Amino acid sequence: MQDTQPKPFITEIPLVEVFERLKRVKADVWQKDFCDRLQKATENRHEKGTRALIHAQPQLGKSVILAQAFPVWLLGHDPAHRFALATYNIKRSQRHAKVVIRMMLLPDYKDMFTNRLSHIPESTSPDNFFTFGRFELNDGQASFNPMGLQSGFVGSGADTLAMDDPYKNSDEAKSETIRENIEAFADEVADVRLTEYANWFGMFHRYHQADLAGYLLSKGEFDYWRYASEADGDYIDDETGLVYRDPLERKNGEFISTRFSAAYYEKQKKNPKTWYSQFQGKPTGEEGSTFNVKKIEILDPVTDAERIEEMRARCLHWARAWDNAATEEGGAYSAGVRMGIMPDEGILIDDVKRERVNTAERYDLQLETAEDDGFLVPVLVPQDPGSAGKDTAFQTKQMLENKRYTCYTEVVSGSKELRANPFSLAVNAGRAAVALTEPVRREFFKELKNFPLSTFKDQVDASSDAYRHLYRLLKSGTVIKNYKESRNDVDRLVFAAKYGEGVPANWKIYAACFISDDASKPSGAVIAAHAAENSGLKDTLFILDEFKQFSGDHYQIFNWIQKSGYRIPNVYLKTGAESIVNAARTKLKIPVSIFQGDDTDGIAELNWHFLPRNEPHPFNPGERAAGIYFLKEKDDSLLAARQESVLWKFNEKGEPQPFGGVVMNCVRMITFAFRTFAGRLTNEEREEKSLPATFRLDQINAQKDEITEQEYGQMLITRQAKLNIPKILGGKKKMQTGIGRFKK
Repeated sequence: MQDTQPKPFITEIPLVEVFERLKRVKADVWQKDFCDRLQKATENRHEKGTRALIHAQPQLGKSVILAQAFPVWLLGHDPAHRFALATYNIKRSQRHAKVVIRMMLLPDYKDMFTNRLSHIPESTSPDNFFTFGRFELNDGQASFNPMGLQSGFVGSGADTLAMDDPYKNSDEAKSETIRENIEAFADEVADVRLTEYANWFGMFHRYHQADLAGYLLSKGEFDYWRYASEADGDYIDDETGLVYRDPLERKNGEFISTRFSAAYYEKQKKNPKTWYSQFQGKPTGEEGSTFNVKKIEILDPVTDAERIEEMRARCLHWARAWDNAATEEGGAYSAGVRMGIMPDEGILIDDVKRERVNTAERYDLQLETAEDDGFLVPVLVPQDPGSAGKDTAFQTKQMLENKRYTCYTEVVSGSKELRANPFSLAVNAGRAAVALTEPVRREFFKELKNFPLSTFKDQVDASSDAYRHLYRLLKSGTVIKNYKESRNDVDRLVFAAKYGEGVPANWKIYAACFISDDASKPSGAVIAAHAAENSGLKDTLFILDEFKQFSGDHYQIFNWIQKSGYRIPNVYLKTGAESIVNAARTKLKIPVSIFQGDDTDGIAELNWHFLPRNEPHPFNPGERAAGIYFLKEKDDSLLAARQESVLWKFNEKGEPQPFGGVVMNCVRMITFAFRTFAGRLTNEEREEKSLPATFRLDQINAQKDEITEQEYGQMLITRQAKLNIPKILGGKKKMQTGIGRFKK
């Protein structure tokens, strides 16, 4: 049996010398460094084993050193050493074994290592072979054990394990199934058979973020000797954040070997994927391949709060898109990305939810997130192929819409790369900004940078779906252009503080209906009020109440109007069924006017009301006034109208979607066909308006608590006197007119 802790290793001949003599070459600088590192790891093995990953470009001699010269040098010094070589299949490992055998049979080898125990028989099989020293131990464990990465150790251990080229090609590295099989070999076969004093070296090209090198680096147990073809600074592992310096400490731009010209390297750079994976030892460059993350504007939620709010205000449309997963532990994430788009096609990503959850937990997460986002941010859910995907999308949509949130489902088609292409164009054009906390941003950027070679693609998928939806919305256009929640939504309590409970009696009340006799299509109605002249508001419309329902029973709308409690002089109606018109006139017992315009009439007038005005906002000092306000009692008040103000859009023919804006269609009819006007002032209101501001009743009453009762009474007397002056003057004019006529 071999001792668990090995004896100190004493080098008699340096590894680089064995390499040069037996291979008849002169070692490059990097090859000397590589040999020195392998030698040092072996000399220190009695203290603790070394685990290191190695990268160097193709045809640079790395396998010749690790898989051939290194085991020869090891067995020459230590005949009892157990060296295992694992490659993507056992035949490739056996080819290296044949070379090792030939080298150990050379006279130069026997001259360097004279101890017979370090030699091998003239007739030696590459399946696995023994030095004479190892053979005498009679434990059945080979000096050189060639393996395939999925064939296992077959009951033997190793003092040094070298893994060289675990994948036959890049396609295998991109196959999740093959990656999982090789990870299982590393965890369940190799790791358990290596003691703490064993050395483990892996040599790789980097084809994927989650390839075997990426997987082993993520454990934080391996060093990384990355001999990049062109020095490009430190390598920072995406998963652990560990920093690996250039082994040769070269300056940026310095090439690894003079055996290749600068022109050769420039040619390789023309294929970025090959350049990074096979020459630079990383799946992608720091900028990323599909997504150039260097082009993304980074905004800190704390220090850039003002800039973020300014960008949020510029966004015309918002959406939260989800990529679904149902794995609680391990596996993919469920990710929801909130994105806004601006008129210049710039996008802002200001929130990302990303968790490993089961199906029930995912529903909870999506509902909680919708509650945080509010009713005006639609939710996008992918519908994966197959009945299961259809059921999942339907259940999510039903769950959210039962809570009155807007949810769209879209069938997933095409590859992930194809789906991501429009979003990547926006990013690479410098039109994207993110306002995320540092931990969330780090995970988001990591995925974008490595896509499509990233371990996970959930955030990219969600972002791609959000961008596609928003871009289409921007280009096809929404019917209502200038709705803004902080400008157009007014709390009823704030309104009441200025105009009293209810609606002032002299304000003009309107009602309009948009009715479908098809129960699968929504019908709607709205009640609105136009502010009177004495309100101080010019051409201003207030939306008071709404009705929206999928029902073929139009009497529900008529009942709703009757029970509203408002005095409505006329109802405006749009429908294609004459029977509904007759029913409305019979049921409501008030005038019913039929809207004769087409589907676009009134849109210009409606948008004019939404435009911000160059005058102070009557309810929100931080905003400019508008011509239309939604009177809200709570967050979901007038929800249909407010959602439609955000989401009602034109179709591909440039026509407004008839059932995408049922409630706002009613408002459109009011603003166009019936030409709203303010209620006329009463005689008393005109007299009040004619007074100087200091003598108006509201101003006098406002000072009542600050003046004496005598002063208060005197102000009322003066006010009444000023009111009487026009009456006296008017009487004199009548008398004069009468006298004149009489004289005449």
